[in-house]
Amino acid sequence: MALAWRTVAVLGLCADWLVGGTGPAGLVLVLTLCIMTIARWRYELPAWTVVFDQAACIAAMTVWPDAAYGLIIPLFDAVLFGAPWFAIPSVIAVIVLKTWSLELAGFACAAALAGWCLRMW
Repeated sequence: MALAWRTVAVLGLCADWLVGGTGPAGLVLVLTLCIMTIARWRYELPAWTVVFDQAACIAAMTVWPDAAYGLIIPLFDAVLFGAPWFAIPSVIAVIVLKTWSLELAGFACAAALAGWCLRMW
């Protein structure tokens, strides 16, 4: 179920990149998130590896502000692993880079809730 959630999130970000046409930064971010999603599905990566996803999203946010929507994937994984404090760099980056929006807050709450529900299940 977690793989399905991550796949939908990556596909949504991919669709946002295709509509926006932001260039190579979005493509590199989508490919990085795809690789990390497949790696989490295939291997049991430790919880701290969500920092790599966050670093990729934060680097892409400097060029493409919609890359902030990619932060919902590491937030989901951090809550799913039972380590929500690993999502703190995401919150700080969104505030510092001023990419906060109501939609992003809604997606972040949905990601945290989905991660928590899957963890409890």
